[in-house]
Amino acid sequence: MVYVRQTIVSDASKALSRDMCIAVRYSCVCRQFGSQDGSSETQVIDYKTQQSRLFLLLDSAYAFRFVGQWLKWLYNDVIETTSQ
Repeated sequence: MVYVRQTIVSDASKALSRDMCIAVRYSCVCRQFGSQDGSSETQVIDYKTQQSRLFLLLDSAYAFRFVGQWLKWLYNDVIETTSQ
């Protein structure tokens, strides 16, 4: 059962990491709303609300990755201990 949970967390981490990579890249490339003085448009990543939303999900991706690695270590440790 621990192995299945570890796999779910690891898969969620991989999917969220991939999705966050796409979202951050898009936010860096995409420009929106030209300024009043005629200069270039503002990058979407420069908006504070966009940063807060992306960074919270990016933090979750890293947390899922570390928890998945820890669960894998825990599972392997329990299997080694019980097999001896």
